[in-house]
Amino acid sequence: MTKRILIVDDEEDITELITDLIQAEVEVDIDTAVNGVDALALAKNSKYDLIITDHKMPLMTGKNLINEIKLQKTINNTTPIILNSAFLSEIEEDENLEGVEIVDKSIDIKKLIESVTNFLS
Repeated sequence: MTKRILIVDDEEDITELITDLIQAEVEVDIDTAVNGVDALALAKNSKYDLIITDHKMPLMTGKNLINEIKLQKTINNTTPIILNSAFLSEIEEDENLEGVEIVDKSIDIKKLIESVTNFLS
């Protein structure tokens, strides 16, 4: 069975880059969302094997998206999540970020791809 990933980022070129890099490494189905509100709607209705989200986005931050997924007990509240952001200094500690892989997207795309393949294997 093919694994499913949700990628959430308001920058289309970043979404396309991450999608291309992941699909070059592993066979997956990928859904995308441009903000946390759209992503939350998808996460309520579709089960994912992994969620990758940016932090700084319009309407809902990545941290708020993670909190909502976990607090609302969606079908993805135990799904592994990677928070991929260039604004990591703005992310405060939060118990709902426990177990969330945090990757600095401004410098470490290789770590992101390694994290994805680890989660999906």
